[in-house]
Amino acid sequence: MAKETSDKEPPGRRPRCRFFRSTAPYAIFVAILAGAIHFAGYRLVYSPQTIVSAHADMLFFAYDVNRDGFIDKLEFSTVADRLSGNVTFEYEEELDPDKELIEIEAHFTPLDLQTMTKAEDGLFFSSDVAENKNLAGLHDWKKPNRRIRPYSAPNFQSLLPYRGSGVGEVYVIVPPPSLLGQVGSMKYFPPFPQGRQVLLHLLLAQFHKRPFVNMRFAPQGTIGVIRAQNEKYVNIIFRCHAEFQLNEPPLFPFWFTPAQFLGQVIMRKDGSHVEYFKMFVPANKSLNVDMEWMLGPANAPEGEDPDGSFQGNNEVDIGFMPEMRLESYHPSHLSRKPEETDEDYRKRVESSSDEDEAGDIKWTSEISLQEAYDKLERHFFPFKKISYLPFKDVFSAAKAANKLVHLVLLWGALDDQSC
Repeated sequence: MAKETSDKEPPGRRPRCRFFRSTAPYAIFVAILAGAIHFAGYRLVYSPQTIVSAHADMLFFAYDVNRDGFIDKLEFSTVADRLSGNVTFEYEEELDPDKELIEIEAHFTPLDLQTMTKAEDGLFFSSDVAENKNLAGLHDWKKPNRRIRPYSAPNFQSLLPYRGSGVGEVYVIVPPPSLLGQVGSMKYFPPFPQGRQVLLHLLLAQFHKRPFVNMRFAPQGTIGVIRAQNEKYVNIIFRCHAEFQLNEPPLFPFWFTPAQFLGQVIMRKDGSHVEYFKMFVPANKSLNVDMEWMLGPANAPEGEDPDGSFQGNNEVDIGFMPEMRLESYHPSHLSRKPEETDEDYRKRVESSSDEDEAGDIKWTSEISLQEAYDKLERHFFPFKKISYLPFKDVFSAAKAANKLVHLVLLWGALDDQSC
């Protein structure tokens, strides 16, 4: 079930934000009824001559991103989130004591701020600069949202293919969103997860409470490939592209987009047991996080913003995060029921155990881990189907093939979200 939470205020956040979160839906309606806001075409208009409460005034300007006295369609999408109940929530899984559970631990080392290019500006992190207040979500993210979380083993069936797939076959776990399901950059709160999104939402929410299972831009979705299998067990490698929204109103949005999440799960095909799970952001490159945030009002050139979708006046940067990892340290197991004696619990565990679950699983068919990674990479990035050579080898290969060398210098990588 889903449970809405009223989180504690982050350090440095003004107390009025707590009122904003808890009373926003009602205050917006009060303001509308009071005549402070009225419909004019597709926009909500602020009338400065109208006397309203300080709270209603504050709420209007919290949503009026470009401070033009109007709430256009783009800005109203955030109001709609509040009115429809789309707020920061925690999705809680109901655990069945008759099913095995697995505990997964989050390991998180914050972004190294000095790896951002804007760190060269001595004033970039200064609290004296007004625009820097929108970095609050980044500065406050010092630890995982939930360090350890139990999961029901059968839920990991979400990572299995819908139908039988052979070793080395790539399949879709979470497809990219439809055109109507695309998320704009002014979105603060993730959509409610459904179907196979639920497990990934729960996993990502161990890092931060506002994960978006599908990103705003390509590559989108989650795909998997069977690396190895036998009659009972399967070893799945998967790749997920997701991102996090670090801010809430009245701060402007701050999008934190890791390069990619790579994962591995070893489990029984019937979902009754999970031997091992790991999901992480690779840290083998000097840059592995993309960031985008708004500095203030988005002022479109006159006559060039008919639908209110202009999203200018933003900043982007990339940086390095040393560690962002989820991992299990023990296979799944039955939990003890409150009424069980030691002997009853031991017998129930023994009756459900499998001799293969000692960790020494023998595969009847398999490919290497690198082959699995390459297959996932080529699915997301077709240009990777071409062979690329290390710089030291390219000239001898070009000479042998009697072909020219094409050199492209990049700030980041084209085969993940760090560019």
